[in-house]
Amino acid sequence: MSELWVEKYRPSRLTDVMVEDSIVNKIKKQVSDKNINHSIFVGNPGTGKTSTALVIKNMLIKNDADVLFMNASGDRGIDTIRDVVLEFIKNPPIDSPIKLVIMDEADNLTPDAWKTLRNPIENPEINVNLSSRFIFTANFENGIPDFIKSRCDLYKFTDLPKEKLIDRAKYVLDMERVSYVDSDVFNIVNDCYPDMRSIINTIQNSVNDNNELVYSVSTDLNKIVIDLFDRYLDFVINMDFGNASKIIFQIRNSLGNNSVNYGELVKKIYTERNIPIVMLPIMNHYVNGFNNAIDKRLHFISMLGDMMVVYRRIEG
Repeated sequence: MSELWVEKYRPSRLTDVMVEDSIVNKIKKQVSDKNINHSIFVGNPGTGKTSTALVIKNMLIKNDADVLFMNASGDRGIDTIRDVVLEFIKNPPIDSPIKLVIMDEADNLTPDAWKTLRNPIENPEINVNLSSRFIFTANFENGIPDFIKSRCDLYKFTDLPKEKLIDRAKYVLDMERVSYVDSDVFNIVNDCYPDMRSIINTIQNSVNDNNELVYSVSTDLNKIVIDLFDRYLDFVINMDFGNASKIIFQIRNSLGNNSVNYGELVKKIYTERNIPIVMLPIMNHYVNGFNNAIDKRLHFISMLGDMMVVYRRIEG
């Protein structure tokens, strides 16, 4: 599989992250002191939340054993918090000034999981010497309990002007030596706005064998997602949950903010694929919730995460 451009062109420095200067300046001051406060990054998908967290990680963490990255779409329950997170923070850092826990899409954590985190964050007997810092990313501020928000700096990531995203898209295309016309770039940005991650992923998926950008809104998104789902399902059945999780991220990036009939998409997967029986109740539960879901894309991604968790628990 070719390298994902969203990873290849992920910013490596704070000055490269496409976020407001006020956010960059506040974080830069803390990092210069070899520190970061507990933080919450809130904003629409693709507005730089995870990229900023990873840049902070690169600037502060000198040993991979001093960082824990978790995606709360799949790891979101009390068991994960107790068995993984609390175990991680009970030891001091090895080579870094602090340890760092990055919880991506934290608004998917269960209420019990949040309650389990409430005390340890500021308890030096659990968070040894208070040396571990937490960064939570979320699409919706109301998905973060008040008792967590009161313990963290809150950063609100706003949507950038389309012109900046168009410039970034063209930069990626130029670096990859892809031929394109401006109208296609504009249409991709317009369709995926404000999600920069989705823009880059859509660009990569729209490059043909002649290294030309060929984009149509009708580029069969359902087919792209279902092809990725097939790979995800193969990994899950073969107990390769690490690669299955990576495919979930690819599916999320492919979906972006495009208009998708998720109910029909799940129905197509259900009827045309041989889904393990243990996963079917999860699919049924999520299908019934699409009409009330605030963010249908995250609802779909959470379904994939729960399908994997249930299969792992019962078949593993």
